[in-house]
Amino acid sequence: MGALAAEMISQASLIMEMEATAEEVIATIYGHPTYSEALYEAIADALGLAIHLPAKKK
Repeated sequence: MGALAAEMISQASLIMEMEATAEEVIATIYGHPTYSEALYEAIADALGLAIHLPAKKK
C-alpha cells in the first residue's frame, strides 16, 4: 500500500463518518483502477456481489 494508503484511509473514514451501509457503498461509483476500489470490492464480497474475486469454494 505504502504511499497510496491515504486514498483507502480517506475513503474508509468517509464511509464511517457517513454511517453508510454496505448496500449504499456498492451503489457508489469508484474510479478504476484505484486503491479505494479495493475497499468497494471487499464490501461487495461481504454481500456476495464481488465481481473481481475468484469464486469461493463451497
